[in-house]
Amino acid sequence: YTIFRIKNKYGFVDKQGAELVPAKYDNAYQFYNDYAQVAIDGKWGFLDKNGKEITPLKYDKVYSFYNDYAGVCINDKWGLIDKKGNEVISPKYEATNTLSGSDYVMAKNNGHWGLINKSDEKLIDFKYEDMWDLYNGFFGAMLNGKCGIINTKGEIVLPFKYDNVITYYDGIAEVELDGKMIKVDKSGTYKGEADNLPKG
Repeated sequence: YTIFRIKNKYGFVDKQGAELVPAKYDNAYQFYNDYAQVAIDGKWGFLDKNGKEITPLKYDKVYSFYNDYAGVCINDKWGLIDKKGNEVISPKYEATNTLSGSDYVMAKNNGHWGLINKSDEKLIDFKYEDMWDLYNGFFGAMLNGKCGIINTKGEIVLPFKYDNVITYYDGIAEVELDGKMIKVDKSGTYKGEADNLPKG
C-alpha cells in the first residue's frame, strides 16, 4: 500500500490506486510487517493490512512491529502490544526491548535494566545500569560500571570486571579490558586476542 495526502491528511491506496483508507490521519508511516503507524492529534495507533485500526489512537509514541510485538508509549512509559492490539505489557517501563525468537523482554525500571517475560513476570531484578542481548539466553550487563554476562535466571556467567562484553559463544567471551580486545572463558582465563574486531 502507498500513502497519499489530501489537504494535509493521509490515507492509503493499493497498487491499483484504489482507496484502502481515506485521508483522515494527521500523520502516517508506510506499512511495515503488515502494519502501519497512524496518528490523529498527536496520538498514535496501528492499522492492519485491511486498513482496520487494531488499537485506539491513544499512544504518544509507537515502534514498528518486531517479533510479533510493537512498543507503545504513554507519558514516557513503555509497554508492548500484540498484533491484535492487546496490551500484553501495559505501558509502565522506561524502556522495553523484545528479543528475537523468545518470550523474553529486557525492560528498564527506575533507571535500571532487568528481564521480564511477555506475561510481565519479572525474571531478573531491575539492578543493571545497562543490558544487551548476547543471544542464546545470555546477556551482557553492567553493574557498578563494570560489565559481565548473566543468563535468563540472573546467574553470573562471567564476572563483572570488564569494560565491555562484545560476544559470547560456546563458552568463550570477547571482552574489552584496559583498552584491549581479548577472549576469555567463563572463569575469566585469557584465551588470546579477540577475532576480527575493529580497533578503536
